[in-house]
Amino acid sequence: MTANAGQTGVGPITPVELGLTPRQADVLYLVLQGKPIKLICRELNPGEGTIKGHVSAVLRALDVTTRTQAIVAAHRLGLLFDAPAAAAPIKQDANSR
Repeated sequence: MTANAGQTGVGPITPVELGLTPRQADVLYLVLQGKPIKLICRELNPGEGTIKGHVSAVLRALDVTTRTQAIVAAHRLGLLFDAPAAAAPIKQDANSR
């Protein structure tokens, strides 16, 4: 875990403060929802190799080795970020109400 992850009294931080790119933050958001690589690919539209690279960068930034550890580290850090546009809920049209 990172030094920040174990500290108490540290306020919430953003993925940018961890050194993540906006796209890596999007991937982290979906990882924290427990989504597998293939589903993240469908939501964000890049190739599987690109998403795997982003997941690896996120794990390095959090100083962890597994997605489960990343969830715990993100919780301890109190990560705050906006949902990626691709992961936002789908709006219903007037006919489906």
